[in-house]
Parts: sequence; C-alpha cells; structure tokens
Amino acid sequence: MITIKHLGTCSGTEPEKNLHHNSFVLQVNGVNYWFDAGENCAHYAHLSGIDVMKTKALFVSHTHIDHIGGMANLFHTMFKMIMRFKKEFIANKLKVFIPSENILECVKTIAFNGRTIWTPEHAYNFVEYSPMFDGVIFEDENIKVTTIHNQHLYEDGSNGWHSFSYLIEAEGKKIVFSGDVKSSSELDPLLADGCDLLMHE
Repeated sequence: MITIKHLGTCSGTEPEKNLHHNSFVLQVNGVNYWFDAGENCAHYAHLSGIDVMKTKALFVSHTHIDHIGGMANLFHTMFKMIMRFKKEFIANKLKVFIPSENILECVKTIAFNGRTIWTPEHAYNFVEYSPMFDGVIFEDENIKVTTIHNQHLYEDGSNGWHSFSYLIEAEGKKIVFSGDVKSSSELDPLLADGCDLLMHE
C-alpha cells in the first residue's frame, strides 16, 4: 500500500499562514521515502505520527532554501531519536540524494553542531551522500526512482546538473514529482508512458 503524506506544499514565497515549504513522505510497506525537506517538515512529521527512523532515503529536487530549509532539523531530530531514545534506522544509513555534496556537508555541520567529539560514530555518520544523475538512481524492493535534470537553474551541464525531476514507481503506480522547472515541457520524458499522479510546484 502506498501512502503520501504532505508536510508542506508552499513554494518559496514569503511566509503564509498555515502553509510550509515543499516536502512529502512516500510510505510503502512501512518504509518512508522522503522528497524535499522544506522548513518545519520534521516537526510536522513527528507530531503527525511519522516515525522518521523508518526513513530509508531522502531525495532533493534542488538546493534552494524552500526545498532544504528543514533538512538540518530533520537530521537533528533523527539524531535525538538515536541518542535519547536508542532508536535505530530501518536501514543502516540514510541515503541522501542531493545535487551538491558541499551543501549536504554544510547542513550536517548545522545539524550536529560540531559534536564529533562526543557523538557516537554511528550517530554522526548515519547520513550518506548519494550523487544524482539522469537515469535510475535508486531501486529497492519497494520503489524505483528515475531522475532527469531540468533547467530551473539555467545550467548548460558543464558543471553538472543541480535541479532534478523524479519518476517514482511503486506498487504498479507511477508518480511524477518536480520542484521548480524552467518549462513544464521538461517533464515530458517522465510523462511519456503516462502517470497516475503528477505533483509539480
């Protein structure tokens, strides 16, 4: 069974009442797959009953603040679950698919506040960087995730791509998700064979 839990659906505008930046959790067979991490996502997830320790992977469309503003707090919430409540991840490490390893390292620094001296090795290193590229980037017994870059950041590819759209396949269903794009036609390759749900900022 697939469940989608939206933690925020607002774009990168000024703060708006009862709205938070983009983030959702796809739940398949009791496993969480996180897409984007806008501000307040960890708070809302935890209080709505989502067990963040059952998260296997986090997929980031691009690194603008409205898509990653809550990532440091999400990591710190997971850290507290490990340290304070002795919880363990459903997987050995949290795979984070993000277009910039440097940004991920900055987020980890904020989340863990330089606590390498007293933080157990397994806690500090539970976040694992996974590079992004066009094609299948993740597949397990529950879902398959395919990406294609888009032109939201007006790149030519000479320094790689840093904004992506997703095709998520699970339980015989196809979900296309994208943050910002330059043109909606950039999603056409992911929609070529149809989809059951399109989520687009």
